[in-house]
Amino acid sequence: MRALVAIMTTVLPAMAAAETPILARAVACSVAGYDVIFQNVGSETLPVDAVLTWSVPFVRLKGEHVLEAALEPQQRVFLTGALVSTYLGRPKPCEAGLGQ
Repeated sequence: MRALVAIMTTVLPAMAAAETPILARAVACSVAGYDVIFQNVGSETLPVDAVLTWSVPFVRLKGEHVLEAALEPQQRVFLTGALVSTYLGRPKPCEAGLGQ
C-alpha cells in the first residue's frame, strides 16, 4: 500500500505538470470576498496582454483578465468585484491558467 501511495504522490503530479505549459503553472489563484487574486508564482515575468483565466467551480463562476502591465515573479493582481454578488468570507483557492 505504501508503494502505491508513493507512486501516486510522485508520478501523477509529474505527469500532470508535464501536460501543463510552464507559464500556466506559474499562476496561482485565490478568491476572497468578491475578489479574484492572481499571483505569479513562477520565475518568469508574465507579459503585458497575457490572458489569465480563472474558474471557481463550487460557485459556478469563471472569467478572463488581460494583463495591462507585466506581472513580475511573486507579484499579485487583484480583480476587484469579479465575483459580482457571490461573497466568499475566507480565502479559497480557484483554478487559474493562461488563455490564448
